[in-house]
Amino acid sequence: MKKLFCPGAFIYTHCRLICHVISQRSNPLETKRLLRLRLAEPRKAGQKAPRHDCNFNPKRVYWPLIVYVLITYSPKSPAAETPAAKLPKFHISASGQAGKIDSLVRQVINRTIAQKYGEALALADCVVKFAPEEPVGHFFRAAVLQARILDYGSLEDEKAFFSATGTCRKLAQKKLRQNVKDAWAHFFLGSALGYEAFFLGKKKRYFEAFRTGWQCIQHLEAALKHDPELYDAYLGIGTYKYYRSKMSKSFTWLPFVDDERALGIRMVRQAIANGRYSRSAAINGLSWILMDENRSKEALALVDSALTIYPGSRFFLWAAAAAAYRVKRYDQAAACYGQILRSLQDENVLSPYIELVCRTRLARAYQAAKKMEDACRELQHIGALDLSKDDRSRGEAFLKEVALYRKECEGRLTGTRHQNSPNGSKARTNQ
Repeated sequence: MKKLFCPGAFIYTHCRLICHVISQRSNPLETKRLLRLRLAEPRKAGQKAPRHDCNFNPKRVYWPLIVYVLITYSPKSPAAETPAAKLPKFHISASGQAGKIDSLVRQVINRTIAQKYGEALALADCVVKFAPEEPVGHFFRAAVLQARILDYGSLEDEKAFFSATGTCRKLAQKKLRQNVKDAWAHFFLGSALGYEAFFLGKKKRYFEAFRTGWQCIQHLEAALKHDPELYDAYLGIGTYKYYRSKMSKSFTWLPFVDDERALGIRMVRQAIANGRYSRSAAINGLSWILMDENRSKEALALVDSALTIYPGSRFFLWAAAAAAYRVKRYDQAAACYGQILRSLQDENVLSPYIELVCRTRLARAYQAAKKMEDACRELQHIGALDLSKDDRSRGEAFLKEVALYRKECEGRLTGTRHQNSPNGSKARTNQ
């Protein structure tokens, strides 16, 4: 009998997985996690869809499908969502405060995304108080400080940031001396090194950034080796694989250089689907990767889904604005940049550098939308900025872009004034 593809193949394939999992495991939350793992894997390019007999038995499909729906959409109490047995292993030595620490860490993340940095730092300090020998509190304190540095465009927190990453590294190294297979200790050590490498790169200390970044990846891979289900580590490794492949794609013909961009994207998707603490960061990171891959519509849809949960978060607004511009939704892009600018002004934390970046991109969006008066207004604001030497160095590319816009803006406005002047009208009439 010839096998043909039928519309029920997709449901059938996944329901067979559900049947197997339900028959083997009694924990519905574990069932849900494994299903998400399976569904998060996109089909490889060129891979054909599975074929099944059209005459499959519906009774084999409907009951596991109903179970999956009940697992997915049934209300969950906080206790059921984070049972003590499922908490990360790094909490074990925290004097029985596992659930409390996990809750505090989640609050730190939410406050950081909402730009409530003072509250987030206070909560991170509470984590340190509950688990003074664990690197977790210091790691998330560094994460909050990094977010504030990038958000405000100010380096005032740089010393405190490196102090937090340094303490995190020391405590993680201490735990690894006690147990070299401690996956979460590897994760926090690698992630702290990754934060430091990022800043070293921003300061153009490239050799140190490369060396530190390489150490970061070694520890993240060690974390996965000892705990393959530590999905938070997938974000750092996947991001590294993608951008390393992108930078070296000109040499993919060499036998020792592989194109791992697709693998990197899949790993970041795994962090979104299954990561405990990295989901929001992975969504943001994947949105920029998708834009880099000329898949800006996907990026915009992804980041818009995050903004429904965190409305007004500048953490996602920057990506939303960039993606909207790339898909030629110039008014939407300008609205996002304007929202970023106003929110920083309302909080009285708008730095000259961030204002330069934001107004330059606003001018770009207005120019693309043929709104030259609005674009010129933004250029006038930029011309009035009091930029320091460091601001000008960091914003050199933006200042060059502004100079080009200014010439075009002045040319168009001059032409408009000439057309609207009485002499201009008389000249056209004489012609």
